[in-house]
Amino acid sequence: MDKREPDEEFLLEHSSVWEPTTKRRLPLVLIYTLINIAFSLLVLTTWLRQRPSLQDPSLRLFSPANDDVQYLHQKFTRSRGEDKSPYQGWPNDDIDALWRAQYFDGLLTTVDEATAMKLPEETSRFNWPSREDEYILTLDVFHQMHCLDVVRMALYRDRYDKHFYNPDGSVDYCKWLHIDHCVDQVRQAIMCAADVSVVYFEWSDVVQGMRPRVDNSHTCRDYSKILQWAKERHVPAEQWHPSHRAVRVENGSFVIETGRNQALPGSEDGECNAI
Repeated sequence: MDKREPDEEFLLEHSSVWEPTTKRRLPLVLIYTLINIAFSLLVLTTWLRQRPSLQDPSLRLFSPANDDVQYLHQKFTRSRGEDKSPYQGWPNDDIDALWRAQYFDGLLTTVDEATAMKLPEETSRFNWPSREDEYILTLDVFHQMHCLDVVRMALYRDRYDKHFYNPDGSVDYCKWLHIDHCVDQVRQAIMCAADVSVVYFEWSDVVQGMRPRVDNSHTCRDYSKILQWAKERHVPAEQWHPSHRAVRVENGSFVIETGRNQALPGSEDGECNAI
């Protein structure tokens, strides 16, 4: 007489059904798992591509324009012969306007308070009535472009007032100091970026010698995107004066105070009214 327990009989009766069903389900579970993993990786990869700060270590330092940084492949011009850029040539009104358009709107921009609190250094409130909750700043690329343009203009003393020679041939120290400042700002920017794109050499039959080819390939940040960011936050010239500052008073409102905007005569600080 069969002494098997009721539970044991139930398992035996249903084992022929249970085992194949389980075997059929396992591959399906595995497939669904692999699909979910693949989809998750796709979403993560897409997100990483849209967050340049996670790819470019230089963007780990917070800037309000970090998320607007995009990259493109660009081949430089030789800046000689027939391969020149529109920024080159003996200065005229069109060239001046082109240079100015690349940085002027970026020299003064504002951000809101929440953004300003994320900055690695403290910046000042915007000094215009009813806009004191905004904060003033400049993305450094526009200061660097301004400096490069100042150096460009200093080369042409008959057209611009940026040169540092007086009519008698002596040097205007404060104008020279501005040029000296600008040259070093551009130097720092170049050394900071440390472009490792390759300049290659080829034999020139024209001069019968080796010549560097600077019409080479680069991975560049899309300047137009950064300029557009600045234009959307541009401060009109009539709303800015460096001698004004917004000061909060006891009732929580703001007053606009006015300073000298120049060092006191004989002061050893504030060389040529710079800080």
